[in-house]
Parts: sequence; C-alpha cells; structure tokens
Amino acid sequence: ARLALVLELVEGTTLDKYICDPQKPPTPKGQSQLLNGICCAMHYLHSRKPAVVHGDLKGSNVMVEQHSLGLRPKLLDFGLSKKIAWRRSRRGGTIQYMS
Repeated sequence: ARLALVLELVEGTTLDKYICDPQKPPTPKGQSQLLNGICCAMHYLHSRKPAVVHGDLKGSNVMVEQHSLGLRPKLLDFGLSKKIAWRRSRRGGTIQYMS
C-alpha cells in the first residue's frame, strides 16, 4: 500500500505582508473579509470532536487569496496542531503571538 499526501496550491501572499503593503492597503471591507474568514476557520477547528488547536496562528501562517468575490484567508502550517481533550498544556508556537 502506498501513502500520498495531497495539498492545495494556495496562491497569494502572507497576511503579515499583505496588511503592511503601503502600495495597496486593505480596505475596511477586505479587513472584514479576512477577519471573518480566519474566525470561521478557527471556529471550525475548535468545534470538532475532539477539538483541534492550530498552535501557531500568526500573520505568516495565513495566506491571502484574491478572488472575484473578495479576499479569502487560508490557514497554513498545522505542524503544531493538536487534538485536545479537557486538559491544558504548553504546545509550542511563536512567543510573540501567544495569548
């Protein structure tokens, strides 16, 4: 038996670079689309049974794709993600982005 990993090709730029681009700052509508998309993705992960914790959510781990209907964020780098039950423990991540 062979095992294959199939990944989606995500084209765009990282969120941290996108929001800091002085040539093309995001509009309020674009900001809203990005925030809503990230929140929806996090809600989806956290509502699974067992819940999934990304572990390293930051601007460089979110890609921004531009579509005809607007901006769409895509979460990347699930290397630190974990399924969690009802216990808490430190899982790693980027210190500056931890809460």
